[in-house]
Amino acid sequence: MTNDNKEFEIEKETTDKDRASRKDFLKKAGMAGLAGAATLATSTFPVRANQDRKANKKLDSIGTELDHNVRNVYTNCLGCDHRCGVRVRVEDDRITRVQGNPYSPQNMAFDEIEYATPAKESLKKAGRICLKGGSAAHVAHDPYRIIKPLKRKGPRGSDQWEVISWNQLIEEVVEGGKLFKHIGEDRHVEGLREVRSFDPVDPLQPELGPKANQVLFANGGGGYQQPRPGLITRWTDSYGTINYVDHTDACQLGWYMGFRFANDFKADNWRPDYINAKFIMTMGITVFTGGKPGLIGISSLATKRVEEGQLKMVTIDPKAPRTKLAKWVPVKPGRDMSILLGMTRWIFENGKFDTKFLENTSEKAAKADKEKTYSGATYLVMPEKRRHVRGKDIGYSGDDAEKYVVLDPQTKEMKLFDQVDHGELFYTGELELEGKKTQVKTGLTVWKELTYEHTLDEYAEDAGVSKATIIELATEFTSYGKQAATDSYRGLGHQPGGAYIGWAMWMMNNLIGNIGHKGGLVKAGGNFDYTKGYYDLKLSGAPKKEGVRLDRRQFEYENTTEYKNLVAANKNPYPSKLPWYPLNIRGGAWCEMFMGADHKYPYPAKIAITYWADLVYNSPSGTRFEETFSDTDKIPLHIAVSTQYGMTARLADYIVPDCTYLDGMYFTLGYHFSPVKVNALRAPAVTNPAGVTLETFLADTAKRLGMVGFGEGAIPDKNGKLHPFHISEDYCAKAYANIAYNAKTPSASAEEIKFVEENHVCTDLFKKSITEEEWAKVCYLLARGGVFENYEDAFDADGLHKHTPAQPFFFYSDRLAKTKNPATGELWPDLPRIDLPGKDFFGRSIDELDGPEYNFYLTSTKHPTMTKGRSQNFYWALEITPENYVEINVNDAQKLGINDGDKVKVSSTVLPKGAIGNAKVTNLVAEGVVGIYHSWGQRGYGATDVQIDGAEQAIQGMKLGKWNDNLFGEELKGFIHGNHVIKDSRRGKGIFANELCGLFEYNGNRTISVDPTNGAPNYYYHKVKIEKV
Repeated sequence: MTNDNKEFEIEKETTDKDRASRKDFLKKAGMAGLAGAATLATSTFPVRANQDRKANKKLDSIGTELDHNVRNVYTNCLGCDHRCGVRVRVEDDRITRVQGNPYSPQNMAFDEIEYATPAKESLKKAGRICLKGGSAAHVAHDPYRIIKPLKRKGPRGSDQWEVISWNQLIEEVVEGGKLFKHIGEDRHVEGLREVRSFDPVDPLQPELGPKANQVLFANGGGGYQQPRPGLITRWTDSYGTINYVDHTDACQLGWYMGFRFANDFKADNWRPDYINAKFIMTMGITVFTGGKPGLIGISSLATKRVEEGQLKMVTIDPKAPRTKLAKWVPVKPGRDMSILLGMTRWIFENGKFDTKFLENTSEKAAKADKEKTYSGATYLVMPEKRRHVRGKDIGYSGDDAEKYVVLDPQTKEMKLFDQVDHGELFYTGELELEGKKTQVKTGLTVWKELTYEHTLDEYAEDAGVSKATIIELATEFTSYGKQAATDSYRGLGHQPGGAYIGWAMWMMNNLIGNIGHKGGLVKAGGNFDYTKGYYDLKLSGAPKKEGVRLDRRQFEYENTTEYKNLVAANKNPYPSKLPWYPLNIRGGAWCEMFMGADHKYPYPAKIAITYWADLVYNSPSGTRFEETFSDTDKIPLHIAVSTQYGMTARLADYIVPDCTYLDGMYFTLGYHFSPVKVNALRAPAVTNPAGVTLETFLADTAKRLGMVGFGEGAIPDKNGKLHPFHISEDYCAKAYANIAYNAKTPSASAEEIKFVEENHVCTDLFKKSITEEEWAKVCYLLARGGVFENYEDAFDADGLHKHTPAQPFFFYSDRLAKTKNPATGELWPDLPRIDLPGKDFFGRSIDELDGPEYNFYLTSTKHPTMTKGRSQNFYWALEITPENYVEINVNDAQKLGINDGDKVKVSSTVLPKGAIGNAKVTNLVAEGVVGIYHSWGQRGYGATDVQIDGAEQAIQGMKLGKWNDNLFGEELKGFIHGNHVIKDSRRGKGIFANELCGLFEYNGNRTISVDPTNGAPNYYYHKVKIEKV
C-alpha cells in the first residue's frame, strides 16, 4: 500500500526522564507494550510510577487472590466505554489490584477459559487490562469525590457550596419555592411537583405537549450503561416528560445515521469480524489507539493476526494510527468521501462486485444462496419522484401496495420483489404513472451513475491522494471475497455531511456481499434481555408521553403550528428559529436539547437534571453552554447527579452524590461491540462512601410525587406478586435474575455460592430481593462476571452470523430524499456526493466562512491512556503523559518555523485569543491538520479551587491510610483547608481542544456546529490557526 506521507515514526511523547519513569512503571505494574499502540496489563498494583516496590515496606502486606482476608470480585470496567471484564482484589474495603477477567472473550483476545471453569480455579489465570482499567482505585478512592448532597451558596459558577441533608435535597427539588433567598435571589423556583402538570405547555400550539415536558433529563452515563438508562426513562416516563436525552450524539450519532441512511432507518452497529477478516479498512477510528470495540480484545488480536500475515489493515484518517502494523492514508476532514466514491467507481469499472449476492431480492432468495441478508440493488427507483417504485405504481393494492418492485430478468417485466428470487441489476427504463412517463432505474444503476459523476483523477485530486492509492485500496478491498470489511466510528460521522460519508462507506460492504459472514461485516451479538423472565421490569401505568422534544428530533417542522401559521399569513416559514431533525430517530441529541433550552424553543425549560453529563467539556465549543447553564432564566433549576465536580456540575443548583462503577453502578449489557452474545455484569467491589445513588434519588423523588413504578408494589413477578423498588438492588438483583433465566444459567454449586457470598458486598441486599433459587443462578453469573458466548457458537455451519438480522442495505433512501432542510425548505440531497461535507444548513462552506486566516483543520482524538473528560484522576496515566500537545506535520512546521517542543498558540473564530501548548512535530498527522488529544485541559474534577461549608464531610478526602501516598502522592496532603478545597495542580494541564471548535450561525442564533441532516455534533471539521509564541 502506498503511503502518501512516506515516513513513519515512533511518537516521542516524553522526555528521557519521563520515559525512564514510564519504563519503571510498566515493569513494576506488570504492564506490556502493544506495538506502540496501547499499554496492556495482566495486573495493576497501587504503586506510584517512581516507586521501588521492593523497598516499599507498605506493600509487603499485599495479599494474593487466594488469601482468606482478600476479596475477589468479577465486575465490568468503566475506565472507558469498551466494557471489558475485570477482577478486582479488595483488602479492608480498599482496591489493591485489578486484573482482566479470564472468562471474558474481550480480555482474552477471544481465547477465554471455559465458561464452566469453577470460580476459584479461575483465580489462577488473569486476562488483560489496560492502564485505564488498572486505574480503578483512583476512581473509587478519589479524594475529590463528592459524597454528600451540595447546594450552591453563591451565583452559579461561583464555586461556593454548602452541605445539605438528603431529606432537604429531596424536599427542595420536589416542592420548590424561594430556594435561594438566603443568597439574595428572590425568585420562585418551580419544583418537580409544580412542573408536573398535564395541561398544555402552550394552548395555541397543542402539538408541543404538556407542561411536564419542561423537565429535561440528560444522561451522559459513561456509555450506554443499562440498566441505568432504562431506570432513568422509567422515571421520565412515569413523570410524564418526553425530554429524556442520552449522550448518543456526543459519541456515535453520525455513525448510526450512516447505517440508517443505508438500511431504511431500521438498525445500526455493524462492525468487522476482526477475528477472521483478512482485510479491514478503517476510517475515523483505529483500534490501536482507543476506538471501540476496545484496546484489549481487538487491538491485541489484530496485532497478532497482522504480525502473522493473517490480516491487513489500512487507516484512512487525518491522524496516523499508533502502530506500524496498519498502513496509513492521510486525508483531510470531509475528503474521505472522494476516496470512497473513487474506490466504488473502480469496483464498477472492473466488475469486482458480488453479482450473486446483489441479485437476491428477498430473505427467501438470500437463504437459498446461503446468504444472511440481501440488498436493494435490484429495487427500482424513480429519481425524479425521489422514491422507490412501489406495488401501487404497477397496479397492486392492500398489503402489496407498498412493496418494492424489481425487473424480472427473464420476462423483463416489473414484479413485486417477493415474486422473483433474482432481479435485474442494471436497468434504465420508463414507467407510466398518473398518465405521464417517468424514468426508472435499479438502485445499483443509481449508485453506479453517482460514482461516474467524477473521474478517478478528480476523486484523487479532491481527496489529496494519488490515483494509484485509490486503485490500490479498491484492489485490496475486493481481493478477499467476503472476508474484507470497512470500519468506522465517530471520527467519520461527526462532521457536517458525515452521515452521507458513512452511507457511502457501508455500501462498500454491500457491493462485496460480506454482510453477516464470518470475516465480514456483522451485527453486534447483543445480550440476554434483563427486563423479563422471573420479573417484569417494564413500566406499566405511566401517563401517555406526547409532544415535541426540546431537541426537535423525530418531528417535522412542517407539522408544527408555528409553520402552519406562517404559511397562512403568507410569510416564508424558512428558516425555522432553530433546526429540526425528523431523521434522527436513534439515541439523543443533547447538544440540541440544551440549544433548545438556551433559546426557549419550541418552549422554555423549567428543570434540567444532568446525570454524568458534562456538556461544557465534552461538546464541541461546549463553552457555549456556560451561557445556558449560568442563566437562571433559561434553566431555572439545574440538578447535577455526579461523583465529580465537573465543568457542567459546577453550574448546577444542587449536586447529588452517586456511586462509581466500582461500588454500586450495576450493568446488564455486553461489550460496546462484539460478534458474540454477552452480558458483562457489573457488581460492587467496595462499599459506596456516599451511601446513596442515582437510583435512590429517582425512587425518593418519585415516591414523594406519587409516581408509578417506584416504592411499594412497583415490580411484578411472573406470578403476579408485587415487590418494592426503593434502592438500586431492589431492581438490579431482579434484572440479573432475569438474565440468568433467559440465558438458561445453571445453579451455582454450594462452593461457588459460598465464594460469591464471601466476596460480594451486594450479597445481603440481593438475597432480600430475589428467591433462594434465583440467587443460586445469579451466583453462577457473579462468580464469572457475566455470561459469555463462545465465538464459534455465534456462527452456523455455513459461517453465517446468527445475530446479524436479515435486513437489506439500500442504494437509495426514500425517507432521506423526501425530508426537507428546515433552513431552506429544500429537500435534502438524496445521495452522497463529494460537495456535501463541511457545509452548514445553508450550503455555506466552513472553510469559506472561517476565512483564509484559519488555514489548518483541527482533529481531536483520544489517547490510549485516557478517555473523555473523566480521566483527570488517572494518576498513573498523568505521570506518563501529564499534558497533551499540539501535533503539526513536519512540512507545515518547517514553513512556520516551529520546532519540536516550541510553545505555540492555536486559535479559532470562537477562541481568537487562542490556547497555548507544546508543539509536537511529527509525520503522523496529515499536512494542513493540527492534532490535539482530548481529555486534557479539564477545569473540573479537582482542577479548580472550591469553597464548601462542610468540606470535610462533602468530599471523600484522604481516607485510605497506608494507601494514600501510593495512589495519590504526598501532593494531596492537606488539600482540604477548612472550607477550602484546594485544586491538584497535576489535574487540568494541557489544551482544552473542544474549546477551539467553531459554531454555526443559524437564523441569527449562535448554535453548536452539527451534521445538518441529523444533529450529530461536529467534532472533526473545524478550522484553526497555529503560530509560534
